[in-house]
This record gives sequence, structure tokens and C-alpha cells, in this order.
Amino acid sequence: MNIRRAAIWIFLVGLTVRAIVLWQTADLGPKIADESQYVQLAGSILEGHGFAWDSGEPTSLRPPLFPALVAGVWALAGEGSLQAVRIVQAVLSLLTALLVFIAGSALCGAAQNIGQLVTFRVLQGVGGGMLTPVGVAMLF
Repeated sequence: MNIRRAAIWIFLVGLTVRAIVLWQTADLGPKIADESQYVQLAGSILEGHGFAWDSGEPTSLRPPLFPALVAGVWALAGEGSLQAVRIVQAVLSLLTALLVFIAGSALCGAAQNIGQLVTFRVLQGVGGGMLTPVGVAMLF
């Protein structure tokens, strides 16, 4: 089996697992404090109040990129759509893992010695391993 075919199969398995998890979490709302705070900050950004709590008080408690991503997804899919955010997270994690796997595969082909080959095969294995379990864990 060549690298391209292996990458496609691993991608499809990862995609299938993510689809099953998304289907099972359709009605899952924010359960922990972190999730609630990210939802609150994303809503504030979407409403034009910036990176602030409901009272309008700016905060630096949470990193700003994730609430901004959530607000952007909500701007496209409708405010409060956690399932749309989960879909974006699943796609991003899958693409990241696939990129690591493909980069590791390409580097294996360019290896100049056995040490490099072993290192790049480890990278390839990490990318392949990320395609299924890590993406699922990132959904929660």
C-alpha cells in the first residue's frame, strides 16, 4: 500500500469517527466553566462588545483566539451553534493531523541517513495517530 492510499484510508477513518462523535453530541451544551466562559466571550465579541464579560469589563483570563474563532463560526452559522463550532474543530484537527502525516511521509522520502529516517517515521506515526483519537478528544 503506498503512502497516498494509506493517508486516504487514515483520513476516512478519522472522518468517520468524527462524524459519529458529532452525531452523538448534537444536543450537548457547555458543561464546564471553561466552555461557559468561552461561549460568554464569543457572544460578547459577536455582539460588538469586544473581548469582555457581559458587564463590558475586558478580560485577559482566556486566550483570545478561540473565542474569536467561535464568534466567527457563529457569525456564519448562527449564534449559539455549538455543533457548528464542533464541526470546525473536527475539520481543523483532521487537517492538522493529515498535514503532520504527509509532512512526515515526505521527509521520510528525503531522509539522508537512518537516524533521519527513524525521526521522520516517528513524526509520520504521530500524524497518523492524531487522525483518530486526538481529534475526538478535542471535541469535548
